[in-house]
Amino acid sequence: CVISICLTWREMTLSACVIGCGSLGLYFGHRLSTSGAHVTLVKRAPISNAHGAAAIKLSARRQIIQLRGKTPQSTLTKTEVTVTDGLAGLSNCAEPIELPFGIILVTVKHKDTEEVGKQIYNGFNSGFFSPSTIVVSLQNGMGNVEILREQLQGESHLMPVFQGLTYTGVSRPEEYMAQINGLGKTFVGIPNPQENHEMLLTKDVSGILEELASRLDVTFTDGIDSMMWTKLLVNTIINPITSLLDLPNGSVATEKRFQGILSSACKEFEKVARKEKVDLQLGDETAAEFVIRVATNTNSNISSMLNDVREGNQTEIEALNGYIIRRGTYVFTI
Repeated sequence: CVISICLTWREMTLSACVIGCGSLGLYFGHRLSTSGAHVTLVKRAPISNAHGAAAIKLSARRQIIQLRGKTPQSTLTKTEVTVTDGLAGLSNCAEPIELPFGIILVTVKHKDTEEVGKQIYNGFNSGFFSPSTIVVSLQNGMGNVEILREQLQGESHLMPVFQGLTYTGVSRPEEYMAQINGLGKTFVGIPNPQENHEMLLTKDVSGILEELASRLDVTFTDGIDSMMWTKLLVNTIINPITSLLDLPNGSVATEKRFQGILSSACKEFEKVARKEKVDLQLGDETAAEFVIRVATNTNSNISSMLNDVREGNQTEIEALNGYIIRRGTYVFTI
């Protein structure tokens, strides 16, 4: 699903959509709405029956979404948004929605990225988006920006695609409720800046990024690639271990039985990163020490991969550990 946000920026109206109505989509949509933005949550359109008998009428309605703190006893904050069934439902929306959208935040699972890219491209041709619309991938795993760009016909000038990263942990206990498991910073940057020097920030694009920064406390960085690899290090260690054994993050730091595999996996990861000429942001720590510190700081958190396993959903192991295996196979055979 998609969240679209209408808000006032200087003398113009900025409309944005967040594609993906999971925990992160609800979290960012809630924050934007409570900051004064007008938010429209666009859910995935229902699928017609196998025989394609009757066309399904898509429509829009008002819906309360909620945000809760770290514990079930935390205070709930509520905000009202417009919910519509698919982008086509916007044609039956009782309230006017400003088009074209100025920003797209993509928060879907890695497996859905290709389809989302196609929808964005079709939306551009339908007038939903413009060349000034910016795309920000806030997805887990690696390779999502490349997939989105490929689906945009490889034309980076069509809509600039930025890499985003957030350290805020969120879950979704109910369909329209997000729960904060840990607050962290959010960053946005240009991936592979040497190869994407053509992504010049126009006045319109810069203005949208400034608005995003002020609404969501987003920091623009030129080191987004290094940050993504550093987060990938943590995810490739903590997520699989906790998912296989149904344990919270802190177990990776406290249980001695994991120390051997943790150390070996970190060394393998560092070898691939060096071959890729990536500087991991570890400070004075080793990779293993860094992962243990993160696991300790998020002691009671449930990893997103474990949450997928518990809910019977496809995990993102291919976008995490699979990515490192593929890159390692490549860099050590060329």
